[in-house]
Amino acid sequence: YKNTVVDDFITEIALASQQDLTKWSKLWLNEATPDVLKTTFECENGNLKSVRAELTNARNTSVRPHLLQFAMLALNDNKLTVLNAQTAVVNKLEQFIPVDNQSKCPEATIPNYGDYAYVKMALDAKTLKSIQDNFSKIENIHLRMMLSDSLWEMVRDQKLKLDDYKTFVLKALSNEVDFKILTEISATASGRSRGFDSVFYFDPQDKVFKVVV
Repeated sequence: YKNTVVDDFITEIALASQQDLTKWSKLWLNEATPDVLKTTFECENGNLKSVRAELTNARNTSVRPHLLQFAMLALNDNKLTVLNAQTAVVNKLEQFIPVDNQSKCPEATIPNYGDYAYVKMALDAKTLKSIQDNFSKIENIHLRMMLSDSLWEMVRDQKLKLDDYKTFVLKALSNEVDFKILTEISATASGRSRGFDSVFYFDPQDKVFKVVV
């Protein structure tokens, strides 16, 4: 009891798996902050042409390998649904993900569908617009929750303008039916139930937004 350290554990796992875990332990146990994953896509003649994954982090040179799912969304019967989801290994700062070029061009791509990987999601411009315009049409409640969290993270990371997020909040609050998601989005606006930064914290002078929310 209390006579072992982390290195002892890593040594035993390495012996059992017969793999050198030196690099793995350095990346996952000694490096702070999650990676940020972004996917961008291109289409041609109505079909998906390519999907590119980009990883960014504070280290810039070392990349953690991620086994994850990414999904493509499409509008069907006025609902934003998963057109296709596939598993991918992302282990480079930039790489193309193999896709079926006969697939229909999606409305959006979700870099970490299912939240399996330890990453932050950064949404590309096409996906961001689609999500902002069609948030209430996303059938999957868990996905709506993930995306609302990611949008707020993008504001905090200065990847999304605060005014654009305000527009999203006002539209989402008027259409959302899930109480938990409503509570989370409201909290990012006012900070009442979280006790940390919020839209009001970043822009306390916007009295019109404050009254509406």
